[in-house]
Amino acid sequence: MDIEPDNLSGRRTTATSIGRVRAKFLIAAFLCVETALVRIYFRDWIITGFLAFGALWFLMDAILLWKNRAYHPKEMRLFLWGWNAAALLGMFWNWSHGTLTHVVYAAGLRNMNRKCLLEISVETLEAALAAERGGADRIEFCRNLSVGGVTPTRISFARCERKFAFLFFPWCGHGREISFIRAQNSRR
Repeated sequence: MDIEPDNLSGRRTTATSIGRVRAKFLIAAFLCVETALVRIYFRDWIITGFLAFGALWFLMDAILLWKNRAYHPKEMRLFLWGWNAAALLGMFWNWSHGTLTHVVYAAGLRNMNRKCLLEISVETLEAALAAERGGADRIEFCRNLSVGGVTPTRISFARCERKFAFLFFPWCGHGREISFIRAQNSRR
């Protein structure tokens, strides 16, 4: 909220255009939207709490505390130190918990506990084993990845299919290969 330096320099910013109080309401609104998005899509209560506190701060600042009065340099410095401390704590939390790297799907707003699946395309049994060790949820087994991937041979598919206990997807190209894969899966 450094409106005075902006006014003195003739700079036109959102805060200088709409005024101090409206700018605080606008910041609070953005923080409320961000709070809702983090809560819905990431389910992280700590980050949600920090954002909600920031929104409440700007609302209280606009309505009760400073209102349209300019901040003194010491107040501004204290506020910025607090805001930076909250940002650093948030970065540490994100780094240590990684919650903002795992989107929780919201199909409509139902089934929000589904996580993103990691699917890896591989050409060999060794690559499939490495993908499994690396945390793949699904493996797309194919050959000739350099041309976009084509249906694997029956022998290589059978080798991989026997090796894996989790869901395994061969790349099924056209007609004949699809029926072969269905026939292979129906024998189980």
